[in-house]
Amino acid sequence: MHVRMQGNMQYVFHDVCLIQIITYFYGWYTVLETLDPWCLPDKKLVVPRENPLITTVEEVYLKNYIYREPINILEELNDQIHETLATVIPNREKTSDDLKAQFASLPSGYLKESNEGKKPENLEKNRYPNILPYDENRVKLHKTLGDEHRSTDYINASYVQCFDNPKEYIVTQNPTEKTFTDFWRMIWQEKVEYIVMISHKDEKYYCYWPQTDCQMRCDGMEIYSPKVSSYEFYEHRMLVLQRFGESRKLNHLHFNTWSNNFLSSHVFAEFMNDLLSIPHHSVPVVFHCLGGLGRSATLVLCDIALREVASSGLFNLFETTKRLRNSRADMVQNLKQYQLVHLIIYENLNYRNDAIELNQDYEAYCNKLFEDNTIKKMWSKLLEHREWMFRALTPYTACSDEPKKNRYQNDNKLLPVEHSRVTLQVSPDAESDYIHAMYVVDYKQKENYIVAQQPLRNTLSDFWLMVIQNQVEVIINLNELNCTNSNDCSYFPTNHNKAIKTNIKEVTIELDTIKEYRYYNKFTLKINGLKLKKTPSVFNVKKWPKIKGVPDSTDLMLDIWDAIRKENSQGGRILFCCE
Repeated sequence: MHVRMQGNMQYVFHDVCLIQIITYFYGWYTVLETLDPWCLPDKKLVVPRENPLITTVEEVYLKNYIYREPINILEELNDQIHETLATVIPNREKTSDDLKAQFASLPSGYLKESNEGKKPENLEKNRYPNILPYDENRVKLHKTLGDEHRSTDYINASYVQCFDNPKEYIVTQNPTEKTFTDFWRMIWQEKVEYIVMISHKDEKYYCYWPQTDCQMRCDGMEIYSPKVSSYEFYEHRMLVLQRFGESRKLNHLHFNTWSNNFLSSHVFAEFMNDLLSIPHHSVPVVFHCLGGLGRSATLVLCDIALREVASSGLFNLFETTKRLRNSRADMVQNLKQYQLVHLIIYENLNYRNDAIELNQDYEAYCNKLFEDNTIKKMWSKLLEHREWMFRALTPYTACSDEPKKNRYQNDNKLLPVEHSRVTLQVSPDAESDYIHAMYVVDYKQKENYIVAQQPLRNTLSDFWLMVIQNQVEVIINLNELNCTNSNDCSYFPTNHNKAIKTNIKEVTIELDTIKEYRYYNKFTLKINGLKLKKTPSVFNVKKWPKIKGVPDSTDLMLDIWDAIRKENSQGGRILFCCE
């Protein structure tokens, strides 16, 4: 099953990881759907597969994930299995330096003429004035019936070669309100069957397609959307186009969870698997992102490399990136994207779809996972590989500058990491914006969860400031409070006679109601001194022993999950606390 964690979260909050698995199920049940054969082709590579690479790939590790020369994976990599992790992990800085040097040696800037995009009549068709297609391989729009009045054939889009096909892909910018008509003209002209859109999770874009079960009209073309299937990190939308009495089907794959802060190769595995199922022939596949350089090029490069691996067992990312930049200037924009490509390929060569389908056989399937220790093997593999792969893209820095605010001060594995820590919004003259808490992304790559240590006496006000600023609606307290220690305190009121006072101006926390359940007590609170849309509720778990690390019964987990689902029906932020 899919389990997603950031950094070294498996060390920081072991209890929280178990609860997070439950919250993933909470998200999954809304999007799980059996694939419709009309919606997706069979999930298998359609390129030649005379070699056993894909079926034996679980034993394949990519040496240093660096390729200055082509590597014959079939012949060479099996001898490198034990060498790989021993080389990559302790020498991360050297590996990073090698990739930096390799990326710096790529040709950059405009390598060919790009005059068409600079013409006055075409300027407004460019999203960015400095991102233009080469004249040599730009897509030229044909004039059709009713188009004779058009003065230009220009669209900011480029053909990209793969193998022997000079028009294997089209890479373009996101359509705008002024250019989406040209975009649809291009789709019809090129007889496109697949569009791949890559967007940032918080990015605003022009929606150039109709909503589900609706239709729109564009330049004499009727566009209808009969169906959309939602998956963990992307959506697959079916579109039907009608023009000149002809009807065509179009697949729209929208990867909508790209994050510049938390890029991780595992989120691309299933999406890349679907891209590899797209049959490549004389019809180009369209990729587009904001400017048509970075994100699109990253996935095009992965698609080319993985098809080359399946076809011949060879690939060379450095040379392929050079070829891409001969098709469109500065494709693969930065070093981080170049590193990401290497890790996505590693991920896909080791990809295993462990999603559990909720059908009549799921109980037997789950029992089998436990009987043959599959779950244990999956967890071990996750711990072994995920952390170094994540660190390869995100510098790891433990927050050790505030020892008095950490319960465990001398162990970096029990401290938040800089890239995902919660930052308090404090006044400029405040000593620190630190609190021992981290954001955890959910199945949609959104920071809907916070994990934190139970507050100390000197961090009580910081804790409630975090709750207020992050609009936390549900607090799950996993361990019973231990107030015998001089540093610990009760951070929420458990009776009506005692309010919690904070250093936040005029803010106190009082108990409103309390309800007792088998595995937890629910405390509904009142925060005085502020006007909030919704005050948080605390679910105080009663039977989760700290010393064991896991609860005594899975019923506790299910009850907590059900309580979260009911209390947080609007999708507010959830905070998990443990010692």
